[in-house]
Amino acid sequence: MLKIMIPTSFFLEKVKLNWHDIQLGIQMGYFSSEAAIDFAKQEIGSDGKDEGTLIDLICLPKIEIELGLLVNEYVEVLAQGVFEEKKKNSKDKILYLVLLWIYENQEEFEDPLVVISVAHAEFDYPSSISNLIFYRASKDQTEVGRHVLFRRWEKYLREEAVRWGGG
Repeated sequence: MLKIMIPTSFFLEKVKLNWHDIQLGIQMGYFSSEAAIDFAKQEIGSDGKDEGTLIDLICLPKIEIELGLLVNEYVEVLAQGVFEEKKKNSKDKILYLVLLWIYENQEEFEDPLVVISVAHAEFDYPSSISNLIFYRASKDQTEVGRHVLFRRWEKYLREEAVRWGGG
């Protein structure tokens, strides 16, 4: 299991998220409970919907936020208001954010390509990144093979940035 916690400031500037995305990010362990609070602060006044719930969430005592239980209940209620069509994209958005975080913080990982293979498994082996997995993508494990994988990774990130509004 990856132990990556993506800072709220990072994902809020990269992708337009909805409450279902936030819920999934928290459930998968990539977003903290505080991320829901930060997202709620951003959403206040955006469309007038769910104002009371957003205010209640923002006003939770710090201990409740740290424990996350009430936060999860509020997020679940808010996520129910997301259209089914938008919910289908949540896993792809979170995967993109995870791979972008790994890419932009490569120095923190002994081998970022191995980390991608772990993410591949955690996201139920999506075909969209199968060509980034070193044991599947190339029999050439030399530096040339690694360079090819890094170029594919960069291409994936560029394409997903366009898809999710980050580029």
